[in-house]
Amino acid sequence: MRIRIHKTHGPDLRELLADIPRRVKNTATEVGRAVSAQTAIEVQRRLGGRGGWIRVYYNSIIYLEGVNGGEWAIAGLNETRPDLFEYPAENSLLFFGSGNESDTGGISSIMANENPWPIDIIPALKAPYPTTAIVQMHDPGTVETYREARLRNLAGVIEMLQAAGGQVDLAPEALVYIDRVYADIAYMAKRLELGFHGYPRIPHWGPALSKAAASGEQWASTPAVLRLVENAVKGKEPGKVATMTPARSAELARIREASWS
Repeated sequence: MRIRIHKTHGPDLRELLADIPRRVKNTATEVGRAVSAQTAIEVQRRLGGRGGWIRVYYNSIIYLEGVNGGEWAIAGLNETRPDLFEYPAENSLLFFGSGNESDTGGISSIMANENPWPIDIIPALKAPYPTTAIVQMHDPGTVETYREARLRNLAGVIEMLQAAGGQVDLAPEALVYIDRVYADIAYMAKRLELGFHGYPRIPHWGPALSKAAASGEQWASTPAVLRLVENAVKGKEPGKVATMTPARSAELARIREASWS
């Protein structure tokens, strides 16, 4: 009688040892993602189902990961903006930039000299304003004060725009277009967290981070996260998520250091 033995080969031990750092890093990535994503949800939950500016802010909150993993950030980003006319006019003020190289007629500078602008009285041009503008949330009383001030010399501003080559559309239904309009999310975060005249104080970052410190281990131990961790240990790469460049990471760090001073 002859017996044939079939030898099975497992993974090469040297290859496995060399791959351990990658697997450990991916395991940490899955845990970091789980805690960061849940922290973002906790921030949003404290903002509730409110509309207007708070809805703009709510929709801006996401979490990001460093390009090489191992670093996470939860932030409100002004890139996630609606169009200008979707900002609530009764409590929004827009600050024009002074223009760029294409603004040869000084159109943007004319508008910047009159900052800030209630968004419902900005003269509409046939072409977009060639500038970047920032929109901030303010209480209705402040907005109304600036509305009255801008209306007093609006006719003169329109004359200057026309002289600078701007084709002004005075039709009531005309929409205002600006090259890039960004919501001032960092400003809104600070105002809501610490208190803002005309709005309720809504602490959201502090309580969410406290919740993360108390519950992070629990968030990282759900069956869904444990499956991802198991896959990472086995060698599977994590999926793709939104990432931040080193420059963006540094920018968010500066905002963090300045936000609560």
